Amino acid sequence: MSINYKVIIELVKAEGYQLLFLPQYSPDLNDIKHDFSALKRYRMYSPINKYLDKIFVIVVQCLILI
Repeated sequence: MSINYKVIIELVKAEGYQLLFLPQYSPDLNDIKHDFSALKRYRMYSPINKYLDKIFVIVVQCLILI
């Protein structure tokens, strides 16, 4: 803790307020990281990924014909 931090804590306590501190950061407790990780894995191993190049070529060919 820096000295400025300690001074601020004392000033806040002197005014009668209570400070509540957040726990230290832990990626294991961060739900959104787990959700995004699952989505990335699904996207990576999704069966559609095998055919994306073929789908892209077909879409481009269709657009050329229009």
